[in-house]
Amino acid sequence: MEKGANNGFYTDFDTTILEIYATKSVIAIDEVIGFHIVTSIELVEVEWDFGDGKVSNQMVRVVKRIIYSN
Repeated sequence: MEKGANNGFYTDFDTTILEIYATKSVIAIDEVIGFHIVTSIELVEVEWDFGDGKVSNQMVRVVKRIIYSN
């Protein structure tokens, strides 16, 4: 197993940036025109292929969200 490998996934670098947030935009007092709601976070396997003949698998977190705009 390679240096930094963990359960078959390379972990020496982290390409996952996870941001969980809720926002709202207001154009007048008490008038909400849009917001984001995080509905779930899932851990999925992705395969990176940078065209050099080597393929790297990694587990990443995916944020699912609802976007509402008025």
